[in-house]
Amino acid sequence: MTANSPSSVAEATSKTIHPDAQERCASDAEFDENRGDATLYAEYRRLAAEQAAMRRVAALVARGVGTVEAFGVVAEGMRRCVPAVTAGLWRFEADELIADAVVAGYPEEQNGQLLAKASRCSTLIDRLLEGRAFGEWRLCDVAGYLGLPINGPFVVVAARVPSGGDEPLPEIESKLHSLDISSVWRLLPDLQVGIVHVTSDQQLDIVVALIARMTTARVGVSAAFEDLRDTPRALHVARVMLRGPTDSTSSVAVFDGSILATAAVSAPEAMIKTVGAMLRCFGDLPDWDREMLLDTFRAWQNNDASVRGAGEVLMCHPNTVRYRLRRIEKRTGRSLSRPRDVAELCLAFEVHRRLM
Repeated sequence: MTANSPSSVAEATSKTIHPDAQERCASDAEFDENRGDATLYAEYRRLAAEQAAMRRVAALVARGVGTVEAFGVVAEGMRRCVPAVTAGLWRFEADELIADAVVAGYPEEQNGQLLAKASRCSTLIDRLLEGRAFGEWRLCDVAGYLGLPINGPFVVVAARVPSGGDEPLPEIESKLHSLDISSVWRLLPDLQVGIVHVTSDQQLDIVVALIARMTTARVGVSAAFEDLRDTPRALHVARVMLRGPTDSTSSVAVFDGSILATAAVSAPEAMIKTVGAMLRCFGDLPDWDREMLLDTFRAWQNNDASVRGAGEVLMCHPNTVRYRLRRIEKRTGRSLSRPRDVAELCLAFEVHRRLM
């Protein structure tokens, strides 16, 4: 190994360290050792203080002291262990008034949410019935919020509110829901109105039968329609159906949607005025005689202008039917052999049946 190698230099250097430097190194090592001992001792003191504090609290609890005294000892033990100049301990105790407020506040909040939803539903139903725009709402969103399918068929039901102002069809929505029939209802000053989803003629019959059992008030039902945007038109028809007489077995009048019936209710005020003038020719007859002639014409019309078929329905001789029809021709000045005159008579009697 040469004299200039790193190991030779290190060996030479180590042999020439000054004695004072060696003493300082020894002192530093002793200081580090002492510092480590002090840290361990401090940790020991802290753990011992914590254990002592825990024993004091346990002893107090075992003696059954009050919570105030026990909390004071806990706070003092915490102050010594931290260490800190002061220490505090807070406990939250539920006041009976707070509990009552929480209990009372929950149903109030729940009721508030229900009222808000009911108000929103009423607004959307009104917009459907009036044909108004929905703003930021899309039609599918409106249907979904109200729990209605987006596609029909639907019908509008209008039930006349009695003088007392009570619902003529109480709990109708829940009753229909139990039959898996979707609907929404709105109580107006003069009507209780519903939009009902009916998937078939059989389901419509179920709805009509239920309504007939529930109320003695006059109820009108529109023809079926597919698009919820046609709700205002259907409401108009349901309202019109409240005006005329129903059959003898039900207080519910269902619009059949025929062309003749649609023409009769399209402009009810104008139709009543025009037909009233035309049928004034029957005004001098007793009610029973006038109704007999009208029933005879309807029977003849519904049996494809067959005198024999009308006689079977009315349980009278065909010649009796012919005699009554001639009376109608004479009083109205119209002939049943002319198609135009027949069309006018059919429309006139349809208006009379539905609106007068």
